[in-house]
Amino acid sequence: MVKDRFGKEVDNLRLAVTGRCNLACFFCHHEGYTPNICSAGAGKEMSPGEIRTVVEVAAGQGINRVKLTGGEPLLREDLGQIIKEVGAVAGIGEVSLVTNGVLLEERVGDLEGVSRINVSIHTTQPNIYRKITGRDLHGKVLKGIEATVKAGLPVKLNMTVLKGLNEDEVEGMVELAKRMGTDLQLIEYHSPEMDGGKFVNLDKVEKWLDENSEKKSELKDNRRKRFEVKGVKVHLVRPMFNREFCENCHRMRVTPDGKFKPCLMREDNHVEFDVMSRESVEKAFGEAIKRKEPFFR
Repeated sequence: MVKDRFGKEVDNLRLAVTGRCNLACFFCHHEGYTPNICSAGAGKEMSPGEIRTVVEVAAGQGINRVKLTGGEPLLREDLGQIIKEVGAVAGIGEVSLVTNGVLLEERVGDLEGVSRINVSIHTTQPNIYRKITGRDLHGKVLKGIEATVKAGLPVKLNMTVLKGLNEDEVEGMVELAKRMGTDLQLIEYHSPEMDGGKFVNLDKVEKWLDENSEKKSELKDNRRKRFEVKGVKVHLVRPMFNREFCENCHRMRVTPDGKFKPCLMREDNHVEFDVMSRESVEKAFGEAIKRKEPFFR
C-alpha cells in the first residue's frame, strides 16, 4: 500500500468522470477544481479506456476503492462502460458512485457493478430543493432513489446542511431515509470562505444525533462518526477546520480533464499527466503522493 510522506496510507481514488452537470447548486465545490474546468465539455473528458489506465496505475500502488463523481456522472452516456472498465481492474474491490439522482430512474440499468450510490438530495421540500438546485426536480429524484433501492443497490442520501435553508430538516431527512430504505449522510458545508453565510456548525446536530441514537460507531477507514437513529444509519461528515478530517483522508482525486489532485481544498498542487503514456501517469501519481499533505493541521 502506497503511503504519503506523513506515513498515511492512500487506498482510494475519487475520480470525476465529467465536469458537466444538469443542476445549478449554488454551493457546489466542483470537487475542489475551478468552475471553468467543471463546466468543460465532453471533449475534455477522459475516455473509458483512459480512465482504466489511470485506475490500473493507482491499483498497482495499492488503491483498492474507486468513487466515480462529477459534475453529474450520469450525463456520461458511456458510464456503464466506465463502471465495467474500472471494476475489471485487478485489485479494485469496490466501485461506488455519487450522483444528484436526476437521471437515476432511466439509467439504473447501467449501474451494474456499482457497490453503493450516494444521492445528493439536501431537503424533503420541493420548494427548498428548487432554491438549492435551481430546478423543479425533487419528485424525479425521489423516483430515481426508489428505482435504485428496488434494484437492490445500497443508497446513501447526501444532505449538505445550509443555514436558512434546510438546517431544521435533519429529523425530516432521517424520516425520509427510513421511508425509502437508505442511509443518510449529513455534511458540513465545505466552503473555506463560508460564502453567503450558509455555513452551519454541526455541533448541535451531532448532539441531537448522540442523544437520539440507538447505536453509535466510528468508521474504521476515515473515523467518521455513525449513529443509528430510528433504524437509519446516519453518517456525519465534518471537514471544516478539522485536523482529524485531514489526518484520516486516505484518498487521491482525479479531475475530469486528467490531473491528479492531492487535496480537495487546494488547486495549486495538481499534477498533470499524458493519459496516452502509462509512464507519464505513473510518474504523475508518484508526484501527487509526494504533494499530498493535510490542509488543516
